[in-house]
Amino acid sequence: MNVKCLNYLIFCWNVRGLGSSPKCIDIRDAISFSPHIVFLQETKIPDLPPLHHPPFLPSYLDTHMAIPAVGSRGGLITAWNANLFKQQSYIARQYSLTISLTSTSSELSFSLTNVYAPADHAFTDAFLHELRDLSSNVTGAWLLIGDFNLL
Repeated sequence: MNVKCLNYLIFCWNVRGLGSSPKCIDIRDAISFSPHIVFLQETKIPDLPPLHHPPFLPSYLDTHMAIPAVGSRGGLITAWNANLFKQQSYIARQYSLTISLTSTSSELSFSLTNVYAPADHAFTDAFLHELRDLSSNVTGAWLLIGDFNLL
């Protein structure tokens, strides 16, 4: 029996804003260990077109999806290497971005949810409702990761 073991490196960071060049360089330097998937929260970036490669991501993380910040709050980016993963679908919500990926070298499929919950606890119930609703739309292996702001 031939068993293939796959190990993937995942990087997650609440960056608290990507508006300055020094911060972008810090992010790029921190990602230098070559993770396969990167999750960034609280980017504070109002718009990041999918075809525009962000300067804070290494070139091998050649595919990304983003949820824009609203004013100076929030913003999510999930990036991955398209040589390793093919995107099957996605669900973008107010506090989360879920992407379903399939490995290009095996039959492994999984969903990843990048979370940036509201810091204002008056919105905690709305955030938890979003996650509860999301759970009915995701099947199979699933990783929720990010800043849940629950404490």
